[in-house]
Amino acid sequence: MRRRSFLRSTLSSLSAGLALSGVQRKEPQASLQARVSPLPPSPLQAKPNIRVRSASESDSFEYYQVAEGVFSAISKEGAPAIGSNAAIIVGDESVLVVDTHMRPSAAREVLEHLKLITPLPVHYVVNSHFHNDHTQGNQAYFNSFPRGVECVAHTNTRRDIVRKAMPRVHEQLKSLPAQINELEKKLAAAVDKEERVRLKGQLEANRAYLEELRSIDITLPTLTFDRSLWLHRSPDISLHYFGPGHTAGDVVLLLPKERLLICGDLFLGPHIPYAADSFPSQWPKTLQQIAQLDFDQVMLGHTPVVRGDQARAELVRLIAFMADVVTQVTEMVRARKTLESVKAGLDLQKFRGEFANWETHSGIFIERAYAEAIGKAEE
Repeated sequence: MRRRSFLRSTLSSLSAGLALSGVQRKEPQASLQARVSPLPPSPLQAKPNIRVRSASESDSFEYYQVAEGVFSAISKEGAPAIGSNAAIIVGDESVLVVDTHMRPSAAREVLEHLKLITPLPVHYVVNSHFHNDHTQGNQAYFNSFPRGVECVAHTNTRRDIVRKAMPRVHEQLKSLPAQINELEKKLAAAVDKEERVRLKGQLEANRAYLEELRSIDITLPTLTFDRSLWLHRSPDISLHYFGPGHTAGDVVLLLPKERLLICGDLFLGPHIPYAADSFPSQWPKTLQQIAQLDFDQVMLGHTPVVRGDQARAELVRLIAFMADVVTQVTEMVRARKTLESVKAGLDLQKFRGEFANWETHSGIFIERAYAEAIGKAEE
């Protein structure tokens, strides 16, 4: 499992067979084909509308077939400002994609590569939650299929794109020029060759992202739901909201026949998810409900697929960590302890070696749990 850093992200028509609960309403193709590396033959019967049954790659993503008609686009280590992975589900008549990354150009890259996999159009785009690194590429799908895309999300996600994600775009537009200026100064002063290469790469990536950010206008979901939504297609897909967790509107997708779960950033395998917008006391309860689902593989928002016993063990471990933090923090807040005292008094030694990003992400969850316990966590 690779260790990654995690970023701090009108219903117009319904297709036949859509059952709802609580609904509110380039690269040249040749260069991409050259990168396809076949896997051993699969025992599954290939669908006629799937052209590529292999591992492959594009500039920023690696693609893997997870189940029949299901592919993961996993962002490459070091790819600049990509954000989330994407899940690609090829049906009999159309494609569903989960999450759209930090940049529209990344979404366009996935769309271009999708042409190698299937000739079918994308009809559904799902935002697993509101964070910018999962939603800023929405516009690429609407631009590519202007009359044929429904963007699906929980009601709270649509609300929080407006309330939080869109303002954060403006914040980035204000802060990035200063960051670029600082990188320019560091590059000018750097002597070490490797350091100069690293700084130059960061500088070029930030300049390119700033240029693209100026044209980003997050397209809002067109179809929202409160609890559950079923897409009766091939394969059947159910979308569920089990309560607040990583954000106020996290949804998971379940493919029952394939026993496949897609869960955004609610659960990230051996990593602690980013928690600055989270609901610590409710997150473990949400994960406990997810753990009751029948799945054997989990597609994650930022890391490779986890399978079987490993997935369930890591899910149980995350639940235990979160519940333990919330219990201890709540008790210390009742004793009127400060945040500094709470951090010093927490007994979390048994978890310290269990998460790949403990040093960078455990403290964020603790601080959010404290803010929630004293009643100062913004929704």
